[in-house]
Amino acid sequence: MQIVVEVAKGARASSSSELCEIVKDEHPSIFATSRYDASQDTFVTGPSVEAVRRAVTLCRVLNLITEGGMLTPKGREAARRSRFSCVVGEEVGIMLAGKGVKFEMLNDIIRRKLHSEPPVLPTSEVLWNELQPEMSRGLFSRLLTLLVHSECGQSSQRKVFLAFGNGSDRRLGPS
Repeated sequence: MQIVVEVAKGARASSSSELCEIVKDEHPSIFATSRYDASQDTFVTGPSVEAVRRAVTLCRVLNLITEGGMLTPKGREAARRSRFSCVVGEEVGIMLAGKGVKFEMLNDIIRRKLHSEPPVLPTSEVLWNELQPEMSRGLFSRLLTLLVHSECGQSSQRKVFLAFGNGSDRRLGPS
């Protein structure tokens, strides 16, 4: 996503699909995937149009770029590398809060699942099933992943631990 924002900052795209093409052409190795080609009976590595499209769409969903592929004010702020994680975390929080998902609720469900008999890992699917937010499970999962990567969540594989916010937060997003 950071690459998409950086490209949108300097590109003159007239649509998000044009922005996808520019991103794919300028940064093919970041979005490279290997796919099996049955006609050649081999794996072919190349830029994934689908991966680029998903990144651009997620930037649009988080209000970082417009439908026309230009940066929004939040996108311009996110284009500063020192602010990217913070802006993404805020935008994810705003989006989840708009769907009624609060840190307190997430943390409560996580705690209950980990302390149940037998313990249940609080995967994004488990959390989504409990909360039933008005969004697809895939988007919900990506948003939770973005929260952790933008340092709005804490996790540990060693201790099987996951929490969002700092304990004093009552909901996702700015106050």
